[in-house]
Amino acid sequence: MTSHWPLVPIGEITEGLYDGPHATPKPSDIGPIFLGIKNITPDGFLDLTNIRHIADSEFARWTKRITPRGGDIVFTYEATLNRYAIIPDGFHGCLGRRMALIRTDESKALGKFLYYTFFGKQWRDLIDKNTLSGATVDRIPLTTFPGFKIPLPSLPIQKRIAGILSAYDDLIAVNTRRIDALEEMARRTYEEWFVHYRFPGGNGTRPDDWEDITLDQLMTFQGGSQPPKSEWHDNPAEDRIRMVQIRDYASDAYVSFVTKAKKLKTCEELDVMIARYGASVGRICWGLRGAYNVALVRVEPSEPHFREFLRSYLKDERTQELFIGMTGRTAQAGFNRSILSS
Repeated sequence: MTSHWPLVPIGEITEGLYDGPHATPKPSDIGPIFLGIKNITPDGFLDLTNIRHIADSEFARWTKRITPRGGDIVFTYEATLNRYAIIPDGFHGCLGRRMALIRTDESKALGKFLYYTFFGKQWRDLIDKNTLSGATVDRIPLTTFPGFKIPLPSLPIQKRIAGILSAYDDLIAVNTRRIDALEEMARRTYEEWFVHYRFPGGNGTRPDDWEDITLDQLMTFQGGSQPPKSEWHDNPAEDRIRMVQIRDYASDAYVSFVTKAKKLKTCEELDVMIARYGASVGRICWGLRGAYNVALVRVEPSEPHFREFLRSYLKDERTQELFIGMTGRTAQAGFNRSILSS
């Protein structure tokens, strides 16, 4: 269908393209948001749980070129590429370093349609072809960015497509909130029952008949596999399987696939995974299916009904503090059987 749509340069359907300051303001405890790369998720949303502020007195200086407003599309053009988000109404802040902004001319194109276009394969291939690899980071040249072309249907078709995709986004957001609420309920239940001993019939003290055991009495772990790079691929195929890595649990931006083989170790969505070494050592993950690499281990409960307890125990902040204390969260840190036995 898109082959019948005219290719239009972005510069013809936008009111302007603006980049952020090439400097960093003095930090402030309160004030407008200094919007950085970390505040845009790979799947296209603003994450304002960890923000940097600038002082109100500095705001005019840092918005001299442009003040972000609702409906603007912000994106990354250097270092971490291909992150896009829409500024919500009521946003009060400025662009950070390596951030740029597009303001769509709504008489020619719908901002929401343009936003969804940025997640398509055709656009991603275009970005790959125009990426400049520097000595330290990759970047997209903003001087030529307005000339990048996208397939553009009529406004009614744009509105219909954007409306359908927005409905899916809304549904995903609702389900994500439900999942977060259930995760929080599970965390609180575990803490009440197994930390504060306020389980049904409990009195807030540890029962005398509870015994101390080591973690390896409840579980074993299965190490991952590391196929040669010649078997790694960027795209899926019938003879390939997803290669699950620790970074994949935070982002789907760089999914890899490997040729299927008997030597591969695989995991299912409900399997509990532990980061084995590196800066994320001890991190608990689940939710992905595929082959997993040597930086991850799969938890194998000694009894199937132990899995949910182990998931809560391993993810508990007290357990995480123990892991960090025993391994150190460094590139050389390691997670092994001796930690389980202690």
